[in-house]
Amino acid sequence: MKNLLLATVMAFTAGMSHAAAIFSLTDVDGNHEAYYIGQVEHGDADRLRTLLDENTDISVINMISEGGVAYEAYALSSVLSDYNMTAYVPEGQYCLSACASAFLGAAEYDIDGVIGFHNAWAPGYDSWSTYNEGLQDGQALGSYNTYHMLANGFSIQLPILVAELTDPETFIVFFHENDLMSFFARSDEDTITPYLSTLVDTDETWIDFHLMKPDKIFAYMGYE
Repeated sequence: MKNLLLATVMAFTAGMSHAAAIFSLTDVDGNHEAYYIGQVEHGDADRLRTLLDENTDISVINMISEGGVAYEAYALSSVLSDYNMTAYVPEGQYCLSACASAFLGAAEYDIDGVIGFHNAWAPGYDSWSTYNEGLQDGQALGSYNTYHMLANGFSIQLPILVAELTDPETFIVFFHENDLMSFFARSDEDTITPYLSTLVDTDETWIDFHLMKPDKIFAYMGYE
């Protein structure tokens, strides 16, 4: 029944603009959940916070997005953290780029689809007055992304792999929350040591499976 509901929602939102649709629905089983479908844009965090303030019984958010504005993703992540949300990527769907960054802020993760991380990038040369300004923007974004992953409990290995192996068209992907959580480093003691430890044997076999371009991601999910 959940898949049927989601298919209906996706069909309804397909004709909308690329801006994310942020709303709540209650299915026939009585599950009242939030939905975030579409491109991450400025102001989305405030819209989501308003929705959750008005629907205090919601604890699950379905996230389906190709990405968008990186800095807004960090704001969305804070909202998910503030409301102790469970973030869910439905079967056959994807949460990529800025969506994946936002996803990390949730208290619990549930992945039946695909979540993918890659190097974020600055707006472009035409928006910079000098090359050094562009370099500064890129360094700031990369540094903040590393901080963001550590702050949400992951080891330094995850942002290093993202920085070393990915680009705007290549993602490190995960198909289940247990796979993603193999990088989780936060402990009851929460010392700095686990964050800096290597937790996953990322040999060539691991990399070959987890490193994908969009066409391979969609093929894996069964799309033509």
